[in-house]
Amino acid sequence: MVVPTGRGTHPGSWLEQECARMREELCVTDLDAAPAASLERLHALWGVPDEESAELLLLSFAACASLTATQRALACGTLDTAERLRYARRCLLEGTKRMVAQAAIRDALEGVL
Repeated sequence: MVVPTGRGTHPGSWLEQECARMREELCVTDLDAAPAASLERLHALWGVPDEESAELLLLSFAACASLTATQRALACGTLDTAERLRYARRCLLEGTKRMVAQAAIRDALEGVL
């Protein structure tokens, strides 16, 4: 699967890999049948008009895969795909900032202890 371009993803990124994993699972219709070539069978269920919209919706859920359980629950309650992507981005940035701060504290304590 190719993640829609212009969305800040890079080939081989964790987001692209997560999209591919989810897409593969969603395209399986029967263990004895070949996987579907598209997400078309989900368009009506997801309320999207076309494959591009379905791929973007999938991307928004894949972006939430590494969030905390509470954050994922809040993201699932967001009906707007773009808003879900913005929320996931905010959460991921906050998590990154928190990890950087923790690493700085750990480094500072190593010099003292």
